[in-house]
Amino acid sequence: MYSLLIKNAIVYDGTGKPGEVLDVAVQGDEIANVAFNIKSYAQNVIDASGKILAPGFIDLQNHSDVYFQLFDNPSLDSLITQGYTTILVGNCGASLAPLLTHEALLSIQKWHSLEAANINWQSFSEFIETLSKQRLACNVASLVGYSTLRRAVVGDQIRSLEKNELQALKNALRESMEAGAFGLSNGLSYAHEIIVSELELFELAKIVKAQNGLFSVHLRSEGSEIIEALDEALDIARSTEVNLKISLCLLSR
Repeated sequence: MYSLLIKNAIVYDGTGKPGEVLDVAVQGDEIANVAFNIKSYAQNVIDASGKILAPGFIDLQNHSDVYFQLFDNPSLDSLITQGYTTILVGNCGASLAPLLTHEALLSIQKWHSLEAANINWQSFSEFIETLSKQRLACNVASLVGYSTLRRAVVGDQIRSLEKNELQALKNALRESMEAGAFGLSNGLSYAHEIIVSELELFELAKIVKAQNGLFSVHLRSEGSEIIEALDEALDIARSTEVNLKISLCLLSR
């Protein structure tokens, strides 16, 4: 006997195949069978005739962390009701960890007021431990924001890093990825990262590649120099063979 049987749904399995009317049987928290007209008994049966059934969606460009929704609204209703079951946060150079100094929080102050925020972590592993205590409705993965790392060292200054400073940030990135971070994000169009050199990005991308992570780039330009900005991101990916994700905002006119 299955715990749940969904009957007559139009099933899209995520492989690109056309949808077809099938039954889906669930046992516990696992899909046990997908077939036409399953006749086995189930504790609960849902007739999904005319409805579409698909795997949960993944939102790779989510900001529920820096808007503090992971803590203020952990049920994430607006995402769940749209079918999202997994989100990737820490995008556009800003993340909630690691917080190497209190200056690191400068990277998220434009997103959410921190006056009443209870931030009781510093390292990425401590952040994950804190997050695990929330009753989150979605699976949550996080990148490390490079602005969060960088501003922990330079604060509001906009300048190049000294060799020892870059090494400290590389070490922090490596430790964070070993603790569970999925990669690194850059917000190269923002004031505190626009001066980041391509050499810095290469050094960071090599660490992300070594950990088989994701290197996310919010392009340095989305206007007249967008081709050059794309070339920069693609050149880093080709040279290091890192997994690349490109973020950009295109406004229709």
